[in-house]
Order: sequence, then structure tokens, then C-alpha cells
Amino acid sequence: MTRLIDEARIEIEALETIAGEVRRDRPAVDNAAPGEAALALIAVRLHRYYTALETLLERVARLFDESVPEGPTSHRDLLQQMAADLPPLRPA
Repeated sequence: MTRLIDEARIEIEALETIAGEVRRDRPAVDNAAPGEAALALIAVRLHRYYTALETLLERVARLFDESVPEGPTSHRDLLQQMAADLPPLRPA
């Protein structure tokens, strides 16, 4: 459990950093006609954010549920798995 907490802190710091980058870059996208480069930058940052979040969810799934979805629908399946309330293992 201690390892999960330490790893979660790292992922949460990454999420906070990326969110700050998105907030910082948002004015470039809020322009009437944002350039392709500005949109691409935001897209990359959002992808990094989701990847960090998904990594955190996978760590929780691996420890508490002892399974992580695989296959073409694994991203959606992981979100559904983490949304399920599983007493006494973990809340949704």
C-alpha cells in the first residue's frame, strides 16, 4: 500500500504539472483562430494528462482488483472498472 501511495504522489504531481501547462497555453487556443501548432500542443498535453491518469488507475486496479483490462477496449474497460464500487476492496 505504501508503494501505491508513493507512486500515486508521483502521478498526481505529473497531473498537476500538465494541468498547469494546459492552463498556461489555453490563451493561445482561445484566440478567434488558433493556429494548428497551438491546437497540437494542447492535444499533446491532454494526451499526456490522460496517460498519467490512466497509469494511476492501472496501479489501483493492479493492487486492489488484481486485474487490468487488456485488448482493444481496455481504456474504456479500465474507466468502467474504476467506476465500480467494490466494498470492501475500494470505493468507486
